[in-house]
Order: sequence, then structure tokens, then C-alpha cells
Amino acid sequence: MRRKLNTQANNEANIDYTEHVRTAWSYINKNAAKYADDDLKIIKNSIINTAKKYGVEIEVF
Repeated sequence: MRRKLNTQANNEANIDYTEHVRTAWSYINKNAAKYADDDLKIIKNSIINTAKKYGVEIEVF
């Protein structure tokens, strides 16, 4: 059984992931032309999956 030892640290980690996910999503959408289609799909899916894992809402288009 896992226990959360430090709630403040966990909350700060979630904030960190939220900011990183949103930054990554913004970057990849602004710079999509720099990537091959197959690579772009992999990167976007990775960001989407991470967003879902941490409960970060992003606009998927």
C-alpha cells in the first residue's frame, strides 16, 4: 500500500506537471511543422496521456 508522506510536495509536483504539460502542448502545436507526421503523432499522444494521468485539461484538436 502506498502512502502519501508529504501532501505539500505532492501538490507542488502536480502543479509542476500541469505547467509542463500545458507548455509542452503549446510548444508542439506552435512548432508542429518542424516534425514529421509520425513523430508529431507520438509526441502529441505522449502529452495527451500525461495530461490525462495528472488530470490536466488541454484542448485536443
